[in-house]
Amino acid sequence: MKKVEFDTTRGGYGLRYFFNAGTDKVTGKTDEEGTDVYDEDTGEHIGQIDGYTPYELEDMGEGQFQKVLEENFIC
Repeated sequence: MKKVEFDTTRGGYGLRYFFNAGTDKVTGKTDEEGTDVYDEDTGEHIGQIDGYTPYELEDMGEGQFQKVLEENFIC
């Protein structure tokens, strides 16, 4: 498996910024940005968090970080 490069890591998750220009035909969202979340060890994509950069997630308190993970069905 190809090694994924992360912008930062936290709690066993690899975090990488994404920006999708244009309108997503499935979700109807325009110019999405946020963070793709990976398993730090395997590089497997777990999910995505819209609206937060990897560095914003890195700087959050532990409780807030866990809440964002739960809201995005990651944990």
